[in-house]
Amino acid sequence: VKKYDEEREQTVMFVADLSASGHFGSKDITKNELIAELTSVLAFSALKNNDRAGLLAFTDIVEKYIKPKKNKKHILKLIDIILSYKPQNKKTNIENALRYLNKLYKRKALVFLISDFHDRNFDKLLKVTSKRHDLVCVKISDPKEQKLPSKGIFTIEDAETGAVFNVDLSSYNVRNEYYKNLKEHNDYLNNIFKTSKSDVIDISTDKPYIFELIKFFKNREKKVLKHY
Repeated sequence: VKKYDEEREQTVMFVADLSASGHFGSKDITKNELIAELTSVLAFSALKNNDRAGLLAFTDIVEKYIKPKKNKKHILKLIDIILSYKPQNKKTNIENALRYLNKLYKRKALVFLISDFHDRNFDKLLKVTSKRHDLVCVKISDPKEQKLPSKGIFTIEDAETGAVFNVDLSSYNVRNEYYKNLKEHNDYLNNIFKTSKSDVIDISTDKPYIFELIKFFKNREKKVLKHY
């Protein structure tokens, strides 16, 4: 039994996006708070499974790296960092985070990349990471990002660039351009997730995430049983 446990023990890395867009949340929880909750649930699950859990928190730089360990105090520390750490930068660079991860870990790890994925040009590193590790992309979204209010003039600030501008949401052209860009980016993400062959969990701030996690773990269990 001991030998089986040693073989089964693995490293679980949480690669968490702490860029400024994570402060947004139109419901009772921000995206960053949701990232912390998910990390908590998954990290305690790893601990129960006798696995080590670590954290790589990033913006457009690697903000914080915590080596994997397996004890309750350590996991609480990871969660506290996600909730209370003040990042140096505001923007997002997933490519940098994955490059750093791959330099650190040559051996296969279970990697949860948790982000709203407001970024581009990371498809090559996503493929490389997916081949090297067991990669799970956890996509965090908010309903207000998917559907605009039907009318009104709003002052909007881009959290990551600081740019402030007024938009008239009654304008067909404004709404059409927004949804066009949104679809284009969602198509881009769906395509790179598919081509990298990484698992994906879609989580929204307005829905219970537990059902998505249960579905994810059931699918993984089926894959393992099929493999054997």
